[in-house]
Amino acid sequence: MPLEVQGAMSGAVPSLTSRGVPMPVALSVWAGGALAVGLSLLVLASDRDVRADAPTVPPTVLDPSHTAAPLLRAGRLPDGRDEAGTLSLGSERVRASLPMRHEPSLYGWGTLRLDAEPLEDEVTVRTIVDAPMQERRWTSQCEVRLDIDGLEVRAQATPVGTRLKSGVYYDAVRFEIGIDTVRRLARADRVEGTVCGDPLTLPPVQRATLESFVEGFDDLALPVMPPIETELEIMPTDPDEVLDDPDAYLEPA
Repeated sequence: MPLEVQGAMSGAVPSLTSRGVPMPVALSVWAGGALAVGLSLLVLASDRDVRADAPTVPPTVLDPSHTAAPLLRAGRLPDGRDEAGTLSLGSERVRASLPMRHEPSLYGWGTLRLDAEPLEDEVTVRTIVDAPMQERRWTSQCEVRLDIDGLEVRAQATPVGTRLKSGVYYDAVRFEIGIDTVRRLARADRVEGTVCGDPLTLPPVQRATLESFVEGFDDLALPVMPPIETELEIMPTDPDEVLDDPDAYLEPA
């Protein structure tokens, strides 16, 4: 007990006896007071230790103007992209962009890009896998392997990455696959593989985007031909009509 408290408490006994309080009673009152003071000091010390061990709360949390980062919506990536990917259809080409998990990248994600011009090439789909990286890793030719429901597809990839103005790298490889492979990807139950040794997995949520890519490819590669009946309808039914009126064969029968 501190000396100041001891002095105060010891001075309380003569004060009580001088007022006619018997010595045993005065000693009992003094002991009870000392015990109460001791318990109070013990509680205060324990409270100080608990507060010292508690984690420090950042000032931004205490600031009422501070708002926490919004929770990620289902199917959305940290940058706001839809995990199902996007599709772009033009008059001459079809493109698809599919997010893919890529742990070595700066943000844990990369992109699988499909690009085709069916009017020029009815078979080939140009493909790029890219990811933002601190250092380039894909610097030489490497192999892409896809396991599509047990069917293995291989392709040789060429590095096409470059350094960005920010100092990081756009690490990328380019390869080609056939439209038949994309058809298999769209219908597969399981798609796994590697890109230059890094794992590649396409989630089921991206199947619909791949199916739309195939449909857009087919619409451009296989233009609709007019039915044969259309040509027959403009032919004359009677050869004499051509002699009587040479322009009659141009009119529908």
